[in-house]
Amino acid sequence: MWHYLLRRLLIIFLPTLLGISVVVFGIMHLIPGSFVDVLVGIGTDITEEQRARLVQAYGLDRPLPVQYLYWLGNLARGDLGTSLRTGKPVLAEIIGRLPVTLEVSALALLMALALAIPLGVLSAVRPNGALDLVARVLALAGLSVPNFLLGTLLILAVSLYLPNRFPTTGYVPLSEGLGANLRSIFLPSLTLALALSASLMRITRASLAETLHQEYIRVARSKGLHERRVLLVHALRNGLIPVITLLGIHVGYLLGGTVIVEEIFSLPGIGRLALNAIYQRDYPTVQGTVLFIAVAFVLVNLLTDLAYSLIDPRIRLEQ
Repeated sequence: MWHYLLRRLLIIFLPTLLGISVVVFGIMHLIPGSFVDVLVGIGTDITEEQRARLVQAYGLDRPLPVQYLYWLGNLARGDLGTSLRTGKPVLAEIIGRLPVTLEVSALALLMALALAIPLGVLSAVRPNGALDLVARVLALAGLSVPNFLLGTLLILAVSLYLPNRFPTTGYVPLSEGLGANLRSIFLPSLTLALALSASLMRITRASLAETLHQEYIRVARSKGLHERRVLLVHALRNGLIPVITLLGIHVGYLLGGTVIVEEIFSLPGIGRLALNAIYQRDYPTVQGTVLFIAVAFVLVNLLTDLAYSLIDPRIRLEQ
């Protein structure tokens, strides 16, 4: 296993992060305008000499390859740079916002699993029944509605029919009470969970339906095992392997997907930090947040690969 982990780190992890850093750095500098343009605004009486001094002060007068290599050198020492807007270390800014994003993502994941797995199992056990048809229609609707529209509709519906039950904007820290904290992140988590549960339900249904027709399931039934044991012990374990693959991918997407949701619900998370940094051309903050999300994405997928060998003993990571 350790050989597998080392190989994944050297062959996939590091080149992926290096490629992402090049792409993000290049795209940020392709956007018209610079941080100094955003800082001084339009129509000010600043002179060209003063503007040049600002560009020099922020290190933006150096060639782009030099800026990139300087940032990469700091990154190798664990330094993501300093925010051009706030003057604070980018890593400290990310760590300060991380609990909000993690809370929303974790609650969304729990909601999605609580909806998707039972519905997927019931749909696979009773295909083409009334529950199966309803679940498939809901899954299709969940996949069809984008997050920004779903979040806006939830805000409108709660404001009209459930006022004062769930706050539609803002975040209450956990230190101010668990109930208030959960209510403040319920709607954004539900927004993320509905789309995720739709895809998870579909893959659970398809995978389990295929597994239930395998030879070893017929053998288990022929031995007289109870149908519940056949389903939960023999079929569901193997049927969950594709679900875990999709789950690993979507956990990474949850972190990235919070950009829109955090902006809609005014949550002070990593996604909103990245979005504001893009508006303000705060290059180190954008590069740091994107790289942080990319590291989380790659690590989650690595953990997903490790989980395969635990669920299915036939899978050996060294192979």
